[in-house]
This record gives sequence, C-alpha cells and structure tokens, in this order.
Amino acid sequence: MDGYDDYQSDPETTRELFCMWNERLLIAAAAHYSAANYCEASEKTLSIFNISFAISVLFFSSNGAYVGSFMSLFGLSSDYSPLLVSTLSLLVVLSSAAQYILQFGNRAALHKQAGNEFSNLRRKIERYWSKNNIHPEAVHSLNRTYNMITKSPPLVGSWTWKKAKRDKIAEADLIKESFYCGVREETARE
Repeated sequence: MDGYDDYQSDPETTRELFCMWNERLLIAAAAHYSAANYCEASEKTLSIFNISFAISVLFFSSNGAYVGSFMSLFGLSSDYSPLLVSTLSLLVVLSSAAQYILQFGNRAALHKQAGNEFSNLRRKIERYWSKNNIHPEAVHSLNRTYNMITKSPPLVGSWTWKKAKRDKIAEADLIKESFYCGVREETARE
C-alpha cells in the first residue's frame, strides 16, 4: 500500500516542484488580474456607450426640430431624422443585449477571485518553504488545493496568458534564485 508515511521527501525535488508551482501561480495570477482589468474596462465602455446613446435617442425622439438642425450640420436632409432615431435605438438595443450576454462585470469578478486564489496559494507555498522540513502530506495538500482552484476560474485567452508569462518570467526567476535556492543553501550550511 502506498502511503504518505512511506514516501521520503527529497528536498531538491520539492524545491524544483515549488519553483515550478511558483512560476505557474505567478503567471496565472497576473493573467487573471489582466483579464479582470480588460473585462472591467469593457463593462465601463459598454455602459457609457449604452447610457450615451439611450439619452441621445430620448433627446432626438422628443426634439424633432433639433434633429433637423443636427442633420443639416452633416449636410443631410431632415427627412433622414426618423432613420437617425431608429438607428440610434437599434444601437442601444444591440449594445445592451451584448452587455447582458457578455457579462463583463461578472467575468471581471471571477477573474479577480481566481487571481486572488492563485496569489494566496503562492503565499502558502512560501510559508511551507520557510520551514526546514516539509512533510510529504503538506506537498500533497498543496497539490490538492492547486487542483481545486484550477477547476473553477474562467479561461484566460492565450494572448493574455503569453503576455503575463513574458511579463512575469523574470520575476519568477528572481524569486527562484533569491528565495528557494537561497533558503535551502543556508539550511544546508547549518
């Protein structure tokens, strides 16, 4: 029977595992925070567009004389004013439907939550790593937590993921060299 007590933890293997997890978690957190920022910006943009065009439709539909003046600014006949009001109304309906379907606000919250979960797991790994002896059950517990949080977050686009990786790989390497290698080297010397 394969039990945790039968398994002997190899500090070098654990260090390599923690370094890989640190890098993945750092990139995942950055990618989800970036996706959250994009979703928040998209939600705000659609909201401003919807409000602006809804007010414009209300204004133009109740002020026929103003519509004629507005149309003449662009060299158009006032005969096109019903077309302008109808077009603006259609844009409001379509953009409102898009905002409802795309759920940018909800997606932003889910991405933020995922980024927080990945960041929290990174901090937990750092706490475990600061101990001299890491019990194999602790590694398995971290693995279970990692598996759990990767099941729930929304997907991040490949472009966002690649950008996060480019932006964070140097930081991950610095953490690896200064935190994981440095701590273990000092422990080995004692």
